[in-house]
Amino acid sequence: MMKKLIPTATLLVSASIAQAASLVQTTLTLTDNENDTPPETYVSVKSGAEYYGGTIGGSVSQTAFNSPVQGYSFFNAGGGSSNEYATSGGYVSNITLTDVSGTGQKSYINLYTTNNPNVSGTFDGTANFSSHTDAVARMVTGEVDVSSFTSGSVYFFFGTFQDAARVTATLSGSGGPDIVIAGDDLTTTGYAMTQFDFDTSGGYDTLSFEYLNDDNDATPGSRARFSGLVITAVPEPTSASLLSIGMTTLLIRRRR
Repeated sequence: MMKKLIPTATLLVSASIAQAASLVQTTLTLTDNENDTPPETYVSVKSGAEYYGGTIGGSVSQTAFNSPVQGYSFFNAGGGSSNEYATSGGYVSNITLTDVSGTGQKSYINLYTTNNPNVSGTFDGTANFSSHTDAVARMVTGEVDVSSFTSGSVYFFFGTFQDAARVTATLSGSGGPDIVIAGDDLTTTGYAMTQFDFDTSGGYDTLSFEYLNDDNDATPGSRARFSGLVITAVPEPTSASLLSIGMTTLLIRRRR
C-alpha cells in the first residue's frame, strides 16, 4: 500500500497549532548578596558578549543568556517617574512606578551595551552605565510585546534590603485566559535575576510584569531596587522560508 506523504510545511503548521501557550518561572538566582556600592551585579547585552552575573563572597560569576538578546529596557526613577536610560527593540511599554522613594535612583548594577565586559578577566571592563542604574520604587509594572516570538525568555534584574520582593508575570492575549505566575520571593538582602520562559502559541501576545517589594512602612519603597529586563529568543524563520523548505523537501521526495 502506498503511503501518502505530507509536505514538511504542513507538518510545521500543524505542530504549531497543537502547541499550547505556557509561562513558567525557571530560576531565581542571587547575583550579589550585599547592599553596597560599587555595584557588583553585571549585565552585558553587547552583541557577541551577552552575559549576566555578579559577585558573591569575592567570587565573580558569569552566565550566558539562553538565546540571543532581542531587546532590553533599563530605567531608574529620577524625578519621580520612569527614566529609561538604555533600551533596544521597542518591546517594553507602559512602565509605571508606585511609591518612589528619595531621589528614585541608586546604583546597584553595571550595564554593558557596547563596551567589552571582559578585558583581561571576568566583568573587568568599564561599564557603559554604572551610576543611577536602579529605580527605587516599591512597585514597578510594565508590558512586554512578545507577539513577534513563538517562544523566548524574559530576565528581570531586581533587589531588596531586608524586605521580601518578587516579580509576577502574566501572559495574555486572545488565545484564552491569562496565565499568571507569581515568582518566588527574594528574601535575602542583595540583588537577583529571575527568568520567565514563555510560549505564545494560540494567540498570546503580551507579557505583563509587576515587581513588588514588601517595604510599606513610613517611607515605602526606600528598600526597593529594580533595574530592568532583557528579552531573549531564537530568531524565527519567515513564512516564506518555511514554505521554501517544505516545497524543497517535497520535490526531493517526489524525485525519489
